[in-house]
Amino acid sequence: MVGNRRQASRAWIIILIIAVLTILPIILNQVGVLGVDSYFQYNRIYEAEMQIRHGNFSFLNGKLQV
Repeated sequence: MVGNRRQASRAWIIILIIAVLTILPIILNQVGVLGVDSYFQYNRIYEAEMQIRHGNFSFLNGKLQV
């Protein structure tokens, strides 16, 4: 039982170290990383927010007024 707990805690520590090492360049350079489709995803989120704000929901090519 204790051995399993020790292995699990080591695994979590290793995951935490890898996560910190992955994020470290972003933190040190203070620059976000944009992937290939980042602008597309930003536009999707912005469009959804505008539809919610104005109550004008469009699904695919059809329009639904609420």
